[in-house]
Amino acid sequence: MTSAVVYKVRHVRRHQYFSWAESQLKWQGKAWPTRRHTPYTKTPKSRRLHGKSSKLERTPVLPAGDTHSLKQLTSKTWHVYQVTPLNNFQHSAAALRKYSRHLSAALQAESHKGIGVDLESEIGDRAIFSIYKGLATSPDDPEAVELTIKAKGRSRVSARIICNAILCSVGSEHRDELAERLTMLPVLLVKGTAAVTRYVISWLQAQFDCHIRKMTFNPMALVWMVSMWAGISTGDKSKTVELLYTLPKAVEGLSRITLTIDATDAKTLWDSVHDEESVDFTADEVTAFIKALEAHFFHHFKIHLAALTLSRIGTPIVYIGSEGRLKILSEKAIHAVLQHITELVRDNFCRAS
Repeated sequence: MTSAVVYKVRHVRRHQYFSWAESQLKWQGKAWPTRRHTPYTKTPKSRRLHGKSSKLERTPVLPAGDTHSLKQLTSKTWHVYQVTPLNNFQHSAAALRKYSRHLSAALQAESHKGIGVDLESEIGDRAIFSIYKGLATSPDDPEAVELTIKAKGRSRVSARIICNAILCSVGSEHRDELAERLTMLPVLLVKGTAAVTRYVISWLQAQFDCHIRKMTFNPMALVWMVSMWAGISTGDKSKTVELLYTLPKAVEGLSRITLTIDATDAKTLWDSVHDEESVDFTADEVTAFIKALEAHFFHHFKIHLAALTLSRIGTPIVYIGSEGRLKILSEKAIHAVLQHITELVRDNFCRAS
């Protein structure tokens, strides 16, 4: 069996970008395959830059002392889900205690059936709903809600957390007029085993008459995100920008290609294609940025990355995979990243309606 190979390009000099990017971008399309797996020039025409330049701060609607430590959201791999409006969901303390009791009872009943026979299939026996303060960036944002699932296990010594989930809606500029009994918390972040995740999602859907499904990111969405955030500086010189492309299974001996460049070089390229005074990032700028990177790679390896499938991106502030995995690296970037994901979910809802 032929083993997979990963190609990486590191420490690319800035002048190489601009010489090759300029020549390739002026070319009349001959260097690019007719069929692209990454439709960079499709809609939307532009997006708002959340976290312009190196400043990613957002102003919570509560004083800092009243907020959760957002740092606990960073450096963890979350699975992202999209959620339709919740029916009859309430944020009051009494309502959250009621939800906690009901889900705890359901978990205990399920555990007594003998399903939780090992750590991977364990679903826990205690649920805690609580307000997660600090994610809302305007009075119009509903408060985020955290769900924690705990399990005592056989030892019964101390309970351990086996699942964390956060329902949120962060800073969307497009407000929906919902019926009075509906609550919009379109983004669900989950960190837990597959068994407890399935059960919690099933319970939420039945309890609040909503639909929850895995959020996936197509190549176009990934290109927009890497283009917007490649130019963000975190002050850490070790951070890189990474694009991982997967190859068709028919290609033997090579499963993926990873293009990795220094964050400072990516920022220089980003600044060369984006108007510093503009808060919008356009499709033309996205195309120019990604084609410059691919042109440089083609010059060295004679491989058209545009003919492959972009499946994961990494920037100094976040890693995102096409399958819906998210890892935020910077606390200051949390609002910018979650606001963008909130808008992507709302876009999906608009297309489906």
